[in-house]
Amino acid sequence: MAAGKTEAAGVAEIAHGGLERFARIFHLISVFGLFAIALLVCADVVSRGLFNKPVPGTAEMVANTLVALVFLQLPFAVLSNGMIRATVIYDAANDAGRLAIETCTCILGIFICASIAYGGWRPMLEAIEIGAYEGEGAFRVPVWPVRIVLVAMSGLAAIAYFAMLINAWRKGAPKDSSAAVE
Repeated sequence: MAAGKTEAAGVAEIAHGGLERFARIFHLISVFGLFAIALLVCADVVSRGLFNKPVPGTAEMVANTLVALVFLQLPFAVLSNGMIRATVIYDAANDAGRLAIETCTCILGIFICASIAYGGWRPMLEAIEIGAYEGEGAFRVPVWPVRIVLVAMSGLAAIAYFAMLINAWRKGAPKDSSAAVE
């Protein structure tokens, strides 16, 4: 019986490690994307100031890309305990209280993230099917990549919350509110 528990724990550790690696990759993609957006906005401002001519499509690119970049960071924020929490209450609680808070947090996180993924599923499929674009005239930005990122990262964040819930029940809630569940 103990060997079965050890194997299950090993599988859970491997799954959590893989999830964390994916989350870090998506986080890095979002960091580089934010840097590119910052460069685009700077180029637009300079172009407007020097040549009185904006970079075409800047507003459309920024509006669509920022949503995707925020959602790319969501799974990493969840796994690194980067979400907002009332640390005064958490740090004052005993072990059972911290486990109860962590359990409620994870269940609520699963519900919210899964709801976003579920709610975005049909609009994502429609955007892919019709090839939805945003913008007028010469520069149009496809909307479907943003919809895919929103659904995929919300689903991944729900899975991350589930992994944190399992870890909290296996290892106990972290003693410090800033510590990530490993």
